[in-house]
Amino acid sequence: MVHTTSLVRAILYTIFQQVATTLSTSKADSYLNLSKTTKSPFSASKRSRFASQKERYSSKFGGQVPNPDLKSEYTIAYDLNYIGKALDNKLQYEVSGFINDVSNAIYELTVGVDNSGRNIIYNTNLGKALYQGFEAGVGYAPIKYPHFRG
Repeated sequence: MVHTTSLVRAILYTIFQQVATTLSTSKADSYLNLSKTTKSPFSASKRSRFASQKERYSSKFGGQVPNPDLKSEYTIAYDLNYIGKALDNKLQYEVSGFINDVSNAIYELTVGVDNSGRNIIYNTNLGKALYQGFEAGVGYAPIKYPHFRG
């Protein structure tokens, strides 16, 4: 009976985390058709990631120092894409740039090593973090199906 209760509790907690995360997430997006074969989507979103019970209270069998004061992390994210097609729409290419402005970023610090050589970690709020970068990809569909992407 104890195992069933723990399982139900874990499932309910996971559902709660998903609902709570969904309720605190918002997103707006739009796109501009530049031509028949190119478009430029843009999105902005506000997200949060709640510090999990494991991150706050678990010692992970001696591999982590608990931090009950760990706060949730909040992100404002921007994403701008350029998507184009060539060769009679058989070749698709995409370039994407992103900026994620994070406050209360959760960071995993290594604070020591145990006797077996395993790192001992401590989760803490780093403060502000800015992640930015770009991605590029291509796809090729010589026939209607299958599609090759990378």
